[in-house]
Amino acid sequence: MGLLKWIGRMLLDFTVITIAIMLFPGISPNAEFEVTRFSDSPPLEGVLERNERLSSMEPLLGDLATGPESTASRGGAVYTGVEGGAILRLTDDGGAETVAQLGRCDDPLDSPRCGRPLGIRFDQQGRLLVADAYLGIHRVNVSSGAVERLVPTGVMVDGEPLRFCNDVLSASDGTIYFTSSSAIADLHNGFMELAVRGTGRLFRHDPVTNTTTVLLSGINFANGIALNGRETALLVSETARYRVLRVWLKGGRAGTSEVAADNLPGFPDNIRPRPDGGFFVGLCGLRYQNPLAEGLIKPHPLLAKLLLRILSVAMTPIRLLERAFPNPYTQTIIYKGVTMRTMQRLSSYGRALHAMGLELSDTGAVTGSLHTSRMACISEVNEHDGALFLGSPFEDFLGRVPAAPRTIRVRTKHTDGSMSVSVGDQ
Repeated sequence: MGLLKWIGRMLLDFTVITIAIMLFPGISPNAEFEVTRFSDSPPLEGVLERNERLSSMEPLLGDLATGPESTASRGGAVYTGVEGGAILRLTDDGGAETVAQLGRCDDPLDSPRCGRPLGIRFDQQGRLLVADAYLGIHRVNVSSGAVERLVPTGVMVDGEPLRFCNDVLSASDGTIYFTSSSAIADLHNGFMELAVRGTGRLFRHDPVTNTTTVLLSGINFANGIALNGRETALLVSETARYRVLRVWLKGGRAGTSEVAADNLPGFPDNIRPRPDGGFFVGLCGLRYQNPLAEGLIKPHPLLAKLLLRILSVAMTPIRLLERAFPNPYTQTIIYKGVTMRTMQRLSSYGRALHAMGLELSDTGAVTGSLHTSRMACISEVNEHDGALFLGSPFEDFLGRVPAAPRTIRVRTKHTDGSMSVSVGDQ
């Protein structure tokens, strides 16, 4: 009887604690959970078939930096942002030099104070726009190193504080567009956004009037963005739903959104224009290698809520200690322990490395893919001066690959009215 009584008491205590964790208000993630099921991941065949297009990748930066997520180029120089808040300019020997520092801190582990640049792009005046996950939207003079904060995190936009900025761009009229991946999580615990009903947002910022407005909300991990050629619409990666959205900015459909590319084989990240038309889309993890979110978390929201809230409760004393006495030990646990990177590694444990980038047409059709067995995540594929640069928040290098020759078709009209077409590589 004593053993049965002890087991009964343990079960009762467990039930009470579980109910308290599930129902107590304010425990993170304090968001709505819903059952979500997806179509099977498309097979890696046809345009998705594995290939060697990235086999000649050359790693840059060496051990100089961690997590070069995105690249931008101007005047023949290529720039990137890394953990610790530094903006780097690549040098001819494959290294880099620091041109700016976003935040102020004593230890690169202290991401909320150092900064963590994600998406970067140049505006029309040659200033580098930076979406920093912890510090907000910035504008950097890469010549002087001066940093201007345009939209800080924490600012209230449409009744919600800004959090977890991810990508940014400037239109030809100077309007700035950017994404916030989540309203309930930061970069280090962004996996929480993968489990809940979407809280990400897309914004428009007018730098003249210094006003920021919401264009679209409810995006499940809003990520990379790109304008179409006529700047009538924005493409937005919805990472947690394996798709790319199209948000109309002008014309009769302005203010509406639709799915541009659906059921992608991985988690879509940054979107960058291809020089010959269409877009590159980085996939930061492939679905067949990361079955945890799709097979366990999304179809079972109550289980997801319980696990994430238990984790949040367990991390609370560590976060409080870090807030009162910042130190490298708590920072390592918070920003290097249970993170997006850790979850990705656990989910794909025992599987060979495989990462992919996609090529999309202007309409959103997948027209090609680029594969590598040397990375786990490609956050961005971007072409600069004839080479492809591969970014990743999880790697300690930046990849560079010679771009494949482009097929050039030249139409010639003859004096007799006939036409001929010559084909060659550029």
